[in-house]
Amino acid sequence: MSSTVEIIERAFSKVAKPVNARSLAPHECPECEELAADLLPYCFREVPGELVEAHFGDLPLLGPLGFHYYLPAFLAYALENPDSNVLEFAVIHLTPSKKSVNATPEYFSNRFGLFDSAQKAAIAAFFAEVRDHNLYVAHEGELDRAAELWPEVVQPFAASDGFADR
Repeated sequence: MSSTVEIIERAFSKVAKPVNARSLAPHECPECEELAADLLPYCFREVPGELVEAHFGDLPLLGPLGFHYYLPAFLAYALENPDSNVLEFAVIHLTPSKKSVNATPEYFSNRFGLFDSAQKAAIAAFFAEVRDHNLYVAHEGELDRAAELWPEVVQPFAASDGFADR
């Protein structure tokens, strides 16, 4: 387990697990119900890799509480399996364009507003490892947008580590 994965797990260790399917994935559709049924039996540290892989593109289906709780499972899996689609989709989901944020500010405020400073720092460490190790080389500005969208932690982290210069 990488030290970044440990940072992520520690930062999210006190997040409350969603209590039911609607608090995990609030939309009522077969895809959201399947996602909730697959994830709810597990704490974020114990989600089997095959489930994370099967739901690699489903982060947008999670409601704010489900996203806050299960994001660490996706981030850890992405770092430990950098050739998987999970890494690419996690980076993309955490770095929406300014146009998307401006079009739906409440959506992103609800999703990203639950993170405390330690959790934001863990996300910054995730981005730093992705960039440092070129784990996601096909990015089209997502890693640069990370510094814009997560400025209170990525910018200081970036400045002290030369992140912005890479």
